[in-house]
Amino acid sequence: MMDEEPLIYKRLTLVALIVIGLTLPNVAHEAAQSVVCRNCAWDSGTLKAPIIIQTIRSVKEHPPEVKPVRTYGNGTCVPYARARTGIQLFGWAGSFLDEAEDAGYTVTEVPQIGCIVVTSESGGHVAVVEDISDEGIVVSEQNYLGLYQVSNRVIALDDEIVLGYIY
Repeated sequence: MMDEEPLIYKRLTLVALIVIGLTLPNVAHEAAQSVVCRNCAWDSGTLKAPIIIQTIRSVKEHPPEVKPVRTYGNGTCVPYARARTGIQLFGWAGSFLDEAEDAGYTVTEVPQIGCIVVTSESGGHVAVVEDISDEGIVVSEQNYLGLYQVSNRVIALDDEIVLGYIY
């Protein structure tokens, strides 16, 4: 003998109430009180629809801000720097200073916003100079914190990890 309705009927009823609640909240409130939530303590003088329906409406009216995450190439530093600066260098980041000179790019010890900085980290790493301050250069980079992770940090202007800059 079965005292309760099967779970599928309760779920179908809830879905129907959500649909009705979006168009006719007073009807949904009456139906939800008698079918789905017999033991709910609602103040029927103020609440016009089940809480779930109000939540759905709120999300539809005020959707959360979603910021797309952009990753570059194979998740390492090189494709990120190439995509961000337009400097078309390929291969191992540790060889970029020599490759850049051979390709006709300017290689210098003076940073410039938007250039590539080459560091000695991990045998060779590249990042993009986003800003320059008295404390150092603000860089954005991929794969400093982990594969495919884009992050920012400050590197002191006189830090010995800095090998050079490419424009």
